[in-house]
Amino acid sequence: MFSYRPGAEVRTNPDNLGFACEQSAYDLFAAWQIQHHVALTVPYTDLGDIATFKRQRGAFL
Repeated sequence: MFSYRPGAEVRTNPDNLGFACEQSAYDLFAAWQIQHHVALTVPYTDLGDIATFKRQRGAFL
């Protein structure tokens, strides 16, 4: 059994914070089910600026 699922997501944000700029966010991912109980997911996400933290992005495994 081997299954592959790619995907993407986009989230728009209104700029409601008075002290910081909010931005849209997106993520891309690929997931593989290698065996019945074993899966591997590799996402990349870009959350933009969150409150006072700049460039919130990264890849995960």
